[in-house]
Amino acid sequence: MLGEYKKIEMLGSGIFGEVWVVQHPETKKKYAAKVLKLNNVTEEQIKEVVTLMKKLKNPYLLEYFELFLDKETKSHVLLMEYCKSKPLPLFRY
Repeated sequence: MLGEYKKIEMLGSGIFGEVWVVQHPETKKKYAAKVLKLNNVTEEQIKEVVTLMKKLKNPYLLEYFELFLDKETKSHVLLMEYCKSKPLPLFRY
């Protein structure tokens, strides 16, 4: 679990953390949850990203929904639109 969201599948991981597909228990809606490792990113950097994501509205960008602190992992979680798709290398021209 991440907060109230159920972990479904890990999409990937990197220097800044992991990205999971999560599902809200009541609505069953799926989201992408970026779990940020606090030792690799500062609170100020998180705030800058969130401020920018709130302002961006574009059909080609994933929508930002929420930022919360997961009590279990002690990590910040960015909740974003989940867009199921093919792996990016398949989109090469």
